[in-house]
Amino acid sequence: MMMACDKAPSTPAEPQEVAQDQGVSQEVATRVAAPKSERVVAHSATIPADPVRVVSLAPNITELMFALGKGDSVVGVTRFCDEPADKIKDIKKVGGFIDPDMEAILSLEPDLVVGMQAGDPKLVQKLEQVTIPYVFMKMDDLDQTLEGIEVLGEVVGARDKATTLSGALKDALRPVDKKPEQARTLFLMGHDPMVAAGHGTFAHDLIERAGGKNVIDANKGSYVTIDMEYVLKSNPDVILDATMTGDKSDSIQSFWQPYSDLAAVKRSQVHHLENPSLLRPGPRLDEAYTIIKTIFGKLK
Repeated sequence: MMMACDKAPSTPAEPQEVAQDQGVSQEVATRVAAPKSERVVAHSATIPADPVRVVSLAPNITELMFALGKGDSVVGVTRFCDEPADKIKDIKKVGGFIDPDMEAILSLEPDLVVGMQAGDPKLVQKLEQVTIPYVFMKMDDLDQTLEGIEVLGEVVGARDKATTLSGALKDALRPVDKKPEQARTLFLMGHDPMVAAGHGTFAHDLIERAGGKNVIDANKGSYVTIDMEYVLKSNPDVILDATMTGDKSDSIQSFWQPYSDLAAVKRSQVHHLENPSLLRPGPRLDEAYTIIKTIFGKLK
């Protein structure tokens, strides 16, 4: 949801074997696969050394392509890709993350398809059949995101810019000095169902680095469906609500108003993060981090 507003499968596709006689293309595939193979869940045997027609199947990948100076190579994006708005408005849409339009992809004649964990279990097989090179990455938490940026730079021929961007984000996302009592925080992405960011997510990492403590139990997984009973029992000091709504933050406050016994509601510490796109594992995570740090910094 944070990456593409679509769900990724729990079991990623297996990486393809790397060919041994493909020249430069094979070298790129080899570098992508190792030593960061845990960040690449699937890749074709060969990858072009400097692709010029790239289809992006995730909003964060699209943003990163432009941040790495490779926006001119992007010829196709998903219907969820919305940034940078002024530069992608005329780029052809190729469906969603879990329902990509293969005919639309083929019509663009890409030399590379890049995305997160393959939403369509058969997508890798389809790309193999039509011999279109591909790379699908895993960027669930901050460490994976920073390394994933470098992997993407390797793939699209922007290694130096990717290293610089990753390094800048790493500096900007340094943990703050934690207060003796950490603010117990609930990070929500939706109300119906109520979905919270658990451990192993970059939202969790942002909370912890900013000086808070995630109220979701460590054993519950990454993106967790909870109910109001769980919220009331955990009684967070701060609620960061990134629920997407067509209305303004007033609707978020109205949602929480009946639960006046919650510590976060009592202390007026329910915060609507009005721009959920900042919470993608991409080049603007430092902006999201600044917002969260500012909220924690004002706590008494």
